[in-house]
Amino acid sequence: MFWLAVVEMVAVYVNSISLGILFIQGAVCCTYPLYNFVTGCTAVGTWCCASIRGLVLVLNRMRALLGKDGWIERNTWSSLLFTSCYGAYYTLLTPPGCLNFKYQTLMFSPYYSIPHAFNNIVIVSLTTLLYAVFLVLFIHKSTVVIQVIPHLLRI
Repeated sequence: MFWLAVVEMVAVYVNSISLGILFIQGAVCCTYPLYNFVTGCTAVGTWCCASIRGLVLVLNRMRALLGKDGWIERNTWSSLLFTSCYGAYYTLLTPPGCLNFKYQTLMFSPYYSIPHAFNNIVIVSLTTLLYAVFLVLFIHKSTVVIQVIPHLLRI
């Protein structure tokens, strides 16, 4: 959770503060090309790292809800290394977003950046599906607990 918080803080700085200042100035891609390149790479990397970290966390929560020992707790460093490498791949090896003043966003081409499109479609859809399964498991466990409470109160 701490690593996810660090990644999210970097993402907030890049996507809100840094890009906000550039938008106030009316900057475009060519105004500060190196800064825009680094900002675009960091925005993509932090988004993808946070996405995969959220997927790992929901898997760990599901295992905990089922009463199994969490793989994440036993292999914390492996999990952190995997998610960090995933984010570093997107930061260093995929095309960055291009600053667009007209729409006030970083623009990405889904045809030019297939790994980014993969992350947005597969990882986000899988996370949504797994949280739906988690919700069903949670409701099932809650109803079992609610049915047991009256029996415990009579004792």
